[in-house]
Amino acid sequence: MLIGTVIWGLWESGPDFWALAPRADVLVVFGLWLLLLMRWRLQPPSRFGVVSLVIALVVGGGVLVYAHFNDSQQINGTLAASRGTPAPKPDGIQPSEWPAYGHDDQGTRYSPP
Repeated sequence: MLIGTVIWGLWESGPDFWALAPRADVLVVFGLWLLLLMRWRLQPPSRFGVVSLVIALVVGGGVLVYAHFNDSQQINGTLAASRGTPAPKPDGIQPSEWPAYGHDDQGTRYSPP
């Protein structure tokens, strides 16, 4: 179930940690709880069950660690050093009027005298 959830999470959101974490966190915690605390109390553990749970936890943890250190949302680029020229005011609007939220299209919030 854990490996199926990891495959589904990778198919749905890719290697994005913040999208994978909510999909896998409960199952990983539950798997660790089963492995560390409950495996001896319920019944004598089968070797296949313990090995498959350890493999699933290693795969799930490995995918989460990989997603944490390889950010798929990072955008590498540069911004232009100069800003564009502001748009001219439409005819008939006085300088003391506020035709847009924040006084003008740039939102300067400054009212000239």
